[in-house]
Amino acid sequence: MPEKIKIGVVGCGVGRSWVSGAALCEDTIAWAVADLDQKLARQVAEESGVHRVYRDYQELLEDDEIDAVGIATTPDIRKPMVIDALNAGKHVLVQKPHGCNAGEVKEINLIAAKCRKTLVYSYFMRHQEENRKNRLIISDGKIGRVYHARVHYHFRERGIDYNVPLGREWLYRWGQKGGALGQHGSHYLDLAWFLMGCPQPEWAYAISHSAFPTNLDTDRHSEDYLSFLVGFVGGMTIQMDTSAVIPTWEDCAWDLSLRVLGTRGYS
Repeated sequence: MPEKIKIGVVGCGVGRSWVSGAALCEDTIAWAVADLDQKLARQVAEESGVHRVYRDYQELLEDDEIDAVGIATTPDIRKPMVIDALNAGKHVLVQKPHGCNAGEVKEINLIAAKCRKTLVYSYFMRHQEENRKNRLIISDGKIGRVYHARVHYHFRERGIDYNVPLGREWLYRWGQKGGALGQHGSHYLDLAWFLMGCPQPEWAYAISHSAFPTNLDTDRHSEDYLSFLVGFVGGMTIQMDTSAVIPTWEDCAWDLSLRVLGTRGYS
């Protein structure tokens, strides 16, 4: 029987669920965690029977027992951690959004290829059984030739005149990959792209709005509405609109529609 993969997780906020998942999976061991908040780190470790607790992520990377690392910190500090983990010889799972811009993600991809390590971005929906079945149905031609996907995802993350909690500022500051797409909508964009077979993108047009700024003192707020169209090799397209603030909603938390269109039907 092959040895279990020993997992280390950096960042015990979002990473908390990764630690519990590693502990439950029959192929992995929740081996170590690292977080500046040592109280949180010890609490997460105790919950899942983690063997080692570190404060500095560099200490975790120096642990030769660890095979793979999950980086679950915020995107404004994440890139060097991912690169350090790859250079330390670890396979890496990266929380989304993967970086602050496309250039950062391309750089990370190049380093992973150079190090010959597995790099996975945390778009978990493509791994869910129902979505994998739908991809197989589409790839088998059951809905004909795929030509377009349409995604509508509006969610009420907050109201207007929102007071941003301490530590969450990056979500609402332009350029740090918060906003309607980066925070939640990108999961459904990735799912649509996955269902279509991950065609190579060729062009994109988009428009964004920051119609409902928070009370955060910043030069520019991240978008609370985004609409865009992406074109792919072979003429396929994805259209999406997503919003994080619906001021007229009081009770409805989200509104989702995702449809992949083919010449003989849709999924």
